[in-house]
Amino acid sequence: MPVKGGSIDHIAVITARMRGWKTRTFTEKVCLHHREMGTAQQSVVRSRFLYGAKDYRIGNHPLWEICRTAYRAVKKPYLTGALALYLGYLSACVRQMDRPVSDELMQFHRAEQMGKLKSIIRALFGFKRIDNFGLTTN
Repeated sequence: MPVKGGSIDHIAVITARMRGWKTRTFTEKVCLHHREMGTAQQSVVRSRFLYGAKDYRIGNHPLWEICRTAYRAVKKPYLTGALALYLGYLSACVRQMDRPVSDELMQFHRAEQMGKLKSIIRALFGFKRIDNFGLTTN
């Protein structure tokens, strides 16, 4: 089904995983874009703002979005692009934009994101596991 505002492919992949399908990313496949994605009719900064709004609409966890913003801060256009991304998310949140996804899909998506963040923290700081009682080191 069409989704106002885009992200239909992202929603489809999350839905497939939620229903037990395995999805894969083929990192060996390379695609060269002649311009940054999303910039055909607007600037990079405007594009990032709209991506932030899309992130809210598909249900990204707020902590995930903060980490995503920090990650984008080291990529061109550096701070302005990252700030635009976060302001897009925040703007959509304040305006309580409609979400084209079910609560079930949003909960699944957020749980996946938190699992990925835990894995990243473990990898960065050398922890074996993170449990409800705190961090356990190697």
